[in-house]
Amino acid sequence: LDRGPAELIDALGVGARIVRAPAGVTLADGTDPTDDVGSNGQVNVEAVAALDPDLIVATPEVDSVGRERASEEAGVPVYLQSARTADDVVRATFELGALVGEPVAARKLASSLRDDLAALQARLADVEPVSVFVDTGLFVTLSSNTIFGRLLTRARGSNVASDPSSGPITAEALAAADPDVYL
Repeated sequence: LDRGPAELIDALGVGARIVRAPAGVTLADGTDPTDDVGSNGQVNVEAVAALDPDLIVATPEVDSVGRERASEEAGVPVYLQSARTADDVVRATFELGALVGEPVAARKLASSLRDDLAALQARLADVEPVSVFVDTGLFVTLSSNTIFGRLLTRARGSNVASDPSSGPITAEALAAADPDVYL
């Protein structure tokens, strides 16, 4: 019910087992498993149950009532993947690997993720931070408490407007912040 876990399952080499995923997911083999299982965090309970899944995989951002109702309707458990930090993703890699019967692939993928993060940290250790504005649409930025916000910080970026709860940044405030990079 969420893009991140679907991509992890695919990276474990078992994307063909995904019966449906939210919009935007394209598997490594080029297939598009997307369907009307939910959008904007809401769950289409009937559509999920009709797929007869063995497991429902979601993140905390997915509608909790909908995912629990889908679990009850389909008679299957829900695996809830936290993805607030890179360490959460590594942990989820191990857990999903165990759940889908691919623990060796999970160890390899988790090791690769850790190695990539360590290499990035080493490569950027002496780099001065860069001011950044990350526009998620309509001048709204991402929170520094999301995985993307944390990865930006690890990559030596400093979001000039890291509090999306205050709403869109004004053009004047953005010009005054004068970010080095606009994403």
